[in-house]
Amino acid sequence: MSTMRVISLLWPYKNIYAFEPENQLARRNDWQQQQQQRQQQQQQQQQQHRQAGNSDIRERNFVCVECGKAYAVHRSLWRHLKFECVNAKPKLACDACSYESPHKWCMENHKKRHHSNVCN
Repeated sequence: MSTMRVISLLWPYKNIYAFEPENQLARRNDWQQQQQQRQQQQQQQQQQHRQAGNSDIRERNFVCVECGKAYAVHRSLWRHLKFECVNAKPKLACDACSYESPHKWCMENHKKRHHSNVCN
């Protein structure tokens, strides 16, 4: 007598994990159908999004006169003109050398890196 048969004779309860090919096949088919439905829904959503156009993207109405860069918010254009544009003038100058920067944090980093012994 094999060991499997002995164990099954000694164990009076039904094995809930028994291999049931019909149930497994049915579960696999259900899962595949669910996957196909999800894929179809995703494709429909993507198609609707494409047809709707780029409504999420804001129009860039604020354009820099100097370089042509466009912004959606006026404050961004103001910051660009003040600090980033071609004609942005450095407002801060280093006391120890000829370095200039429009940003305070750039000036502080410059002083720490190049003139740490002079500033202390």
